[in-house]
Amino acid sequence: SRAPAIEELYSNGPHLATSSFEIGNQNFVEEKAKALTLNAAYQNEFLEFDFSAYYMDFDNFIYQKSMGTEEDHLAVFNYQQDAADFYGFDMQGLFHLGVFATGDLDLTFLYDTVRGQLSSDVRGVNNNLPRVPASRVGVGFSWVSSSWSIDLDWLHVDGQKRTSFDELPTESYNDLSLYVARPIDFGKNQLTIFLRGRNLTDEEQRYHGSIVKDIAPAAGRTIQIGARMNF
Repeated sequence: SRAPAIEELYSNGPHLATSSFEIGNQNFVEEKAKALTLNAAYQNEFLEFDFSAYYMDFDNFIYQKSMGTEEDHLAVFNYQQDAADFYGFDMQGLFHLGVFATGDLDLTFLYDTVRGQLSSDVRGVNNNLPRVPASRVGVGFSWVSSSWSIDLDWLHVDGQKRTSFDELPTESYNDLSLYVARPIDFGKNQLTIFLRGRNLTDEEQRYHGSIVKDIAPAAGRTIQIGARMNF
């Protein structure tokens, strides 16, 4: 359970960071949820695997609903409170492929999906909750030796067509990322020099969970070079 946040209770004006006009409700009550989760894990010499499935039944779930109107040239969002259900599952793991060039090579994988909707007693023509993330699937390779670590990952995010009232859908996209790191002993500490690349194919990416997805896509191709010291 949780108490309503201040902005959920008392907002009544423009929120320029999200290009919206937000209206709260000071009569909100405590948000409560009952959850059922199933976890499973398996590990041997060649395989590591984790799986989790869940169902959450919310009383008085708080969310922002688009009203389909404008105020001060900003889209109006009212905070609402209704019964809602969330369910989904996620899994991740790796296959140990062996030792190559003195380093351990693994194949990694992941999948997750979630569904969020108003409960049957408040369900209308459109029962979809807003900004529910789309399903994702990913694979990658990880190589780690005593001197280097390299991760190459590919992630596919589905399009999200299950939209709430006045909410635009998002298209699917792919993300290719690379991380290369070289740890160096620095006295009693460790210095890590790294190269990180995100969205290497420079695709347009819009996170469905973002309230500004329609006006501000995620960053394009990004390359970072840096150093990190662990004390």
